[in-house]
Order: sequence, then C-alpha cells, then structure tokens
Amino acid sequence: MKKKTDPRHQARRRALQTLFSWSFQNSEVLPVATDSILDYEDDIIAPIDESLFTTLVHNIPGKTPTLNEIVEKSAPEWPINQIARIDVSILRIAIYELLYYKSTPTKVAIDEAVELAKEYGGDTSPSFVNGALGKILENDKLSRI
Repeated sequence: MKKKTDPRHQARRRALQTLFSWSFQNSEVLPVATDSILDYEDDIIAPIDESLFTTLVHNIPGKTPTLNEIVEKSAPEWPINQIARIDVSILRIAIYELLYYKSTPTKVAIDEAVELAKEYGGDTSPSFVNGALGKILENDKLSRI
C-alpha cells in the first residue's frame, strides 16, 4: 500500500468526503466548487493530486445511475438504499476508476477502496467493499472495459 500522504490517496480521501456529503443531496451535480474543497489546511501536510480529485468529483455524480446499477448487481441481497452510504461512495469511486480512469491499475483501485473502507467505514466495510469489487471483476470483467 502507498503511504497515507501519497497525493493520489489524498485525492481519493478528499473525493470520498465530498461525494459522501453530496450523497445526501437530491442533485445530479456537485453543489460546490472544487476550488473551495481543495483549500484545506491539511493539504500543506499531505499534498493532493488535484487532477484526480477534480476528475472524480466532477464525473461521478453524472455516472451515479450506471455506478449504482453495477453496485446492485455485485450485492443483489443488499438494495443500494440499505448499503451504508460511505460504502456506496467508496464503491462508486473504485468502479469509476476501473471503468473510466484507465491510468489506475485494477489492483490499485481495489487496494485504495479497501483502505478507504478501513479508514471511514464500519467494521465490515473493508470485507464488503473487497467482496463486492471482487464479484464485479469476476462476473463483469470490468477491470479494463
């Protein structure tokens, strides 16, 4: 695993925080400007990959129906509204990277999602996220569509 101070990990952390907050809105667009989100004091301690962050927060809201459909297929026993919002947000980021952000290797997308689940999710989040992504890759061959 990369260091917690890795700029790409920081971009995913900040994107998760932003998208999790957005998940409580009834909107298909992000309601805030990314410039204000990026202006955090802790960026001095841990720099952020602004390009990755911006890509994630600008594109995931518009792809949410597609991403949600993939999540639902990976865990059919769990309707999406019964999955913890933080876990859904983590899965959306990982699936988006697997489908659309081709520079992220499959293993990195999964490892990062599991790390975010450990940091922000509940006790079962890491295994749920890992299992859901494993099932997605196994069933749908999403690793490089």
